[in-house]
Amino acid sequence: MTVETLNEMMTYVIEGWVLLSTAYLGVGFTASFLSRVKQGLKVRAEDMAKASVAEEVTNAERVAEVTAVAEKYGKSTDKQSVKSSVAVPGQ
Repeated sequence: MTVETLNEMMTYVIEGWVLLSTAYLGVGFTASFLSRVKQGLKVRAEDMAKASVAEEVTNAERVAEVTAVAEKYGKSTDKQSVKSSVAVPGQ
């Protein structure tokens, strides 16, 4: 083998090694990035679920308050209607 042939072969070996190393690092960074994105999405989904549960609890509390006020109002109007239905003498 001549020196020129060895130089050409070593050039190909080095270029191949650089390409493989770059590809390996690229795959590693891509996997790391996707893992972080997945983790971020999972955290975001958990936060949304917590917010949804909190909103449902708040809505349930509001419904309970409205129901209590409606029942109270219903009782007070029943009392008023009973009082107003009494016949007044002289009319």
